[in-house]
Amino acid sequence: KSSSLTAVKLHTSRILKRIGLIRGRLINIDVHVTEYFGKQHLPEGHHGTKNKPVKCWCTLVAQDQDTKNPVYHYTYLRHLSIFEILPDFIQKVRSVVGGAPWFTLVFDREFFKGEFFAELIKTPRTKFITLAKNYKTIVEQLEVLPEKCFRALCEGKEVMTTYLHVTGCDTPLRTIVIKLLDTGKLIALLTNDEKTPEELLILRYARRWRIENLFKDTAAFLHLDRLPGIKQTKIDALLYLKFLAFTMFNYLRLQLGGAYALVLLSRREFRRNAGQRSKSRRRCGYGGAVTGGLAGVYWGFENIPERWLVKFSPIQAEKLERIAEAYRKVTIL
Repeated sequence: KSSSLTAVKLHTSRILKRIGLIRGRLINIDVHVTEYFGKQHLPEGHHGTKNKPVKCWCTLVAQDQDTKNPVYHYTYLRHLSIFEILPDFIQKVRSVVGGAPWFTLVFDREFFKGEFFAELIKTPRTKFITLAKNYKTIVEQLEVLPEKCFRALCEGKEVMTTYLHVTGCDTPLRTIVIKLLDTGKLIALLTNDEKTPEELLILRYARRWRIENLFKDTAAFLHLDRLPGIKQTKIDALLYLKFLAFTMFNYLRLQLGGAYALVLLSRREFRRNAGQRSKSRRRCGYGGAVTGGLAGVYWGFENIPERWLVKFSPIQAEKLERIAEAYRKVTIL
């Protein structure tokens, strides 16, 4: 049932929060579109990358920006308005991260709507950062900004802080305006965070791209876009398992540390490490250890080729066994 699945997803995320795999201070949110190629009827929605209407399912995803791990997701049909889903979605994300003094939502232009901003401003301990759309009212306000108010940010860029009015939101929003000196283009970030320095807000928005990397890595290594059918609960359950697998892989890499943490979650990288024959024995050992460790998690210890197992030193094998044992002790249901 959908309600049971929601309870499982929230319970799992709270466990991940408790053991430190989710921090909950900065939350990236975005929508991943999965195109459906089957013959059964599905409502069409706009596919941003292909820039055309397609039959698809959409998944609204929240990602912890600090750890890069998924926090919560919800699958829906494209014909629904994202703004109908967001209030309940954000409330569930809030229930996962707990009673932190504040948390910041970071999202792109797809979520640009004055009424949505107004609701976030009313929500206690909730901040947001987003990129301004090139609406006529926004552009007109940016065009009259005085040149003398800009200051140097870094090579080729200047920055200033002002306040802009957005239709649907009665409160003027703090706006970080970045000017590209070579083209004169203005980029505006809107926020209700009045205290954080400009440079840090810009960095936090730049790290919104981590959720795009999450989609890319999960699609390449865990087949995020392969749908098991057209039933919403079935799709949502499968995505739950794939996002959980991503978190476990991510945790494994970081626990091993060193060169292990740099291995990408992609099938191409996996095959490259599996077959690499480097002149440097140290590099070959790292690649073999990472590949063997991930294979053990994904396919089971009994299916790992012997030629990979021999690459682990006793210390590495013992560490992997401790990590696996710790996973077994975590109660998901």
